[in-house]
Parts: sequence; C-alpha cells; structure tokens
Amino acid sequence: MIKLKDILNETIGLDILKKTPEEILGMFDYYEGFNSEEDALEYIEWAINTPFPDGFKNIPSEMTLYRVLLIQDGKKINENELGQHYIANPKVISDEWLEDIGIFDEIDYDDPNSELWLLTCKVPSSNFDIESTLSNRLQYPQEEEFTLKSTTGIRVVDKKKLNLQDYRL
Repeated sequence: MIKLKDILNETIGLDILKKTPEEILGMFDYYEGFNSEEDALEYIEWAINTPFPDGFKNIPSEMTLYRVLLIQDGKKINENELGQHYIANPKVISDEWLEDIGIFDEIDYDDPNSELWLLTCKVPSSNFDIESTLSNRLQYPQEEEFTLKSTTGIRVVDKKKLNLQDYRL
C-alpha cells in the first residue's frame, strides 16, 4: 500500500532534480569529497543529467541495486536487515572501493569463516532517498552509493559469494 508520505517524499525527490547544481549544492553545507566548489558543481550537473544506473536521470520504477555484505562469526545473511546503502553497478567493487567503505577495517582476520557476499536486490524507486544520496556523494563520491529511505520493501533476487582472496586484505 502506498502512503501519502511516500508520495510526497517521492515528489520532493523529483523536485530536487529540477534545481540547478548551485541550488542543490546550496542545500548542503559541505562538499568535502571534492577539491573545490566548482568540482562539486560539475559532479552534481553530471549526476542529474546522467541516466541511471550511473546517475539520477530516468530512474526506473523498480531499481536493481547491489549490496556488499561481510558475514562473520558463523552468522547468516539476514534479509530483513540489509542496510540502506547500495550501489547500482557491481563493477565498482575493487580493492580501493572496499577500502573506502571500510570492509577491511571490519574483517576479523582470525575468523576463517569470514565471507564477502554480493546481493542483487530489487527496490521500488519510491524508496530512493535522493537527498541523503546527494549528501553522501558530496562527502564520499568514490563510493557511488544510493541511499534508501527504509530497509523494508527490498527484495533479494540473487546472492553471490565473493572470494576474499581476490581482494587485498
């Protein structure tokens, strides 16, 4: 069931994309992920004019997003608690990207059961929090993450175990 709150939030999100890069940057007090205000403005211009999955233009009603999870201590994937940060292109996964999101800081190197998983998820676009995504990307553009409003309504359609040995530990 669609709630009025969700419709209003989705409309607000679309309104953000109608603003100029200067107006969008003015909504935030920072752009520390960039060398200059000009670089941040260029990034915003690129993001609002580049089609999904790289940018925010033409986002489909149901998005395919990906989530990387580190599972340790014999735990299992809990599909009810997947988190709110996702990527739209699994090709960004690299040593550097995993370092940027803090995976290597979280690994228990003494746990032989540590596993890295890539989940493919279907998410309604109404769950996309564009304001939080822009905020995060102004701080951490290299992470290329999409932020969701809620952890509900996320449907896992595929799980793939990644080989930790393929990445720098």
